[in-house]
Amino acid sequence: MNEWSMTGGWQPGVSVGMVGTFPPTECGLATFAAALGDSLRAEGDGCRVGMVEVVDAPRLARDEVVYQVVRGDRRSVGAASSWLNGFDVVVVQHEFGIFGGVDGDEVLGILDGVHRPVVTVLHTVLEQP
Repeated sequence: MNEWSMTGGWQPGVSVGMVGTFPPTECGLATFAAALGDSLRAEGDGCRVGMVEVVDAPRLARDEVVYQVVRGDRRSVGAASSWLNGFDVVVVQHEFGIFGGVDGDEVLGILDGVHRPVVTVLHTVLEQP
């Protein structure tokens, strides 16, 4: 497994799996995720980036999307972690209202099965959670 180097940035061949929304969804989180993926691919030699896209129903997806997790579908939520475990690092793009379940708790069902380092980007932090 390749790792972040304290002196040299991303090492060749690092792979990053992201989970959240992704274009064509029109929201700031999706735009941010696409830009982050583009930057990571441009940063390192051979950096592989794949997206596990959170959707209401399956749809045609961009090439970067390796899997679609459907809100409210327990099988799809459980399978998402298997896809994410195929990467060296997992980046969770979190925004309230993105993930299904009570208060978005489906994100916990995804992360329960992830056995990789996880970086979480909190796009909104509630004053009174």
